Amino acid sequence: MDYINRVIPIIFGAPCFIMSGDVYPKLYSKESMNFFKQIECNFKKDPDGKTVFFPWSYLGRGYTIENPETEAKLGKFLKIHNLLWSVIIMAIIIFSDDHLHLPLLAVLVMELTYFLSCRHILSGCPVSGEKLAFKEHHTAVAARSSAPGLFLLLLFCAGFTMLGGWAILANHGLAKKALGVFCALFFAVLFADLVYLLQLKSAAQKQEGK
Repeated sequence: MDYINRVIPIIFGAPCFIMSGDVYPKLYSKESMNFFKQIECNFKKDPDGKTVFFPWSYLGRGYTIENPETEAKLGKFLKIHNLLWSVIIMAIIIFSDDHLHLPLLAVLVMELTYFLSCRHILSGCPVSGEKLAFKEHHTAVAARSSAPGLFLLLLFCAGFTMLGGWAILANHGLAKKALGVFCALFFAVLFADLVYLLQLKSAAQKQEGK
């Protein structure tokens, strides 16, 4: 693996640590969360005041957490999962040489671990009738994120969308082109999502200024 292929994952990882809010807290206001805690916006209260957790955000159903022990267990798992997600993926990319299937395999393993762990922890929790709407979730994320932090991520995603496009057009093997397609599509979707978050953030700030 050449030098540039080892540098790219470091560039990929740098915004992750910056977005943690610990390395560069000026990107965040006091009420802000770090980027990897966006899953906190998958929690909401039902009309009875009970906590409802949506493992797959607005794409799936919610579960009512009826006791503090389950909520504490879930919170501990999510904290560990959020930490391992970035560290494991970046480490595999850096040290995988030309085994480009390893990063994708790591994603599948992490998602399978998340699914099985949530299923185990929430096994005794009843399904809630509450729904988490797309705009409701994104409004919560925008409210708890800073505009500079979101803009930094926007630039980061734009760069990796172009990098994926370069991998597709460059004279590489089929495996690298496939990874380029995945990279371009993944970061293009994130780019569009961040544009929407910035729009919500701007609208909220204008509303507060009135």
